[in-house]
Formats: sequence, structure tokens, C-alpha cells
Amino acid sequence: MNEVKRVAKVGETIKVIHEYNPGWRQQPYPIGSKWVVRKVFNKSKGLVACDDNEFCISMKDYVVIE
Repeated sequence: MNEVKRVAKVGETIKVIHEYNPGWRQQPYPIGSKWVVRKVFNKSKGLVACDDNEFCISMKDYVVIE
């Protein structure tokens, strides 16, 4: 499997490479975790939402698993 830095598409698996923790809630995307994309909110920023997670993640914080 290859790790590619690009915008993910619905149904693809992403791997978290940077954590963002605002300090007021639990870490929604721990580093190294893998998620399946369920919706793309902003294609230019690569902002996606994943299955079983109510928060979004930006392309700067993930790679796509191919």
C-alpha cells in the first residue's frame, strides 16, 4: 500500500499524519489512525469527514492509502 498526499475521495481510506487538538475536546483523529472518508466538504482544502467521527480533518493532516 502506498501513502499519497492528495485530496481524498468518498470511500477512500486516509491515515492521520498530524494531530490537531484544540484543547477543549477529545482528540478526534489520533496520529497513525486510519479512517474511511464519508463526505468531502471542501475540495480545495481537502476537508473531509469520516465514518464514525463527527469532526472533519484537513488534507494537511492526512495521506491517502492506495
